[in-house]
Amino acid sequence: MTIGFDPSNDYTMFDGLQSVTYRAKGAATPDVENGVVADTATDYTSIQALKRLVDQDAMIVLFSAGKVQVGDCMWEIPYITGVTPAVGDRVIEADDTEWEVVAIDDKPVLSMWRVLARK
Repeated sequence: MTIGFDPSNDYTMFDGLQSVTYRAKGAATPDVENGVVADTATDYTSIQALKRLVDQDAMIVLFSAGKVQVGDCMWEIPYITGVTPAVGDRVIEADDTEWEVVAIDDKPVLSMWRVLARK
């Protein structure tokens, strides 16, 4: 009897990684003719990111700073070449759920950002 084991997608089941789009908010560009300010944005697709609940240690720090709210989550996002994360950037899940970045913690040893985000 053989067991069919294919570990190629184990990260989705065990690690919780998912493919997301990271939308880096660009500079605001005034459109004088139409009287609006348009934000340019650049999308980075197929980023393998991890969504986590806000853990107790982070909760204490973030809550004391007044940044965390019910329903917020933490995203662990690997470095993206040419991107400096900023408040207002977005993480977009495959089902089009959008999360807005409200706080950023750079983790250079791990080559990733941990961002606090909310819907």
